[in-house]
Amino acid sequence: MSQYSQNQSTGAYPSPPVSTGPYVAPPPLGYPTNDTSHATAAQVETKPKGDGFLKGWLVLSLSLSLSLFLFLIV
Repeated sequence: MSQYSQNQSTGAYPSPPVSTGPYVAPPPLGYPTNDTSHATAAQVETKPKGDGFLKGWLVLSLSLSLSLFLFLIV
């Protein structure tokens, strides 16, 4: 029979720390969070976009219409 019972601790290893819950990995870098402890981001200047497509489509449709009109007349 063993000199120590299984319930006795030999003192060689400290007891594990008390867990406060499951481990949750931090989010990936660049992922938006509600954490405001870091420095605030600088304002980003935005520029309006979207007129280029409309203008290009208008020029293309007018030139095709004119080409078709001239083709039908001649």
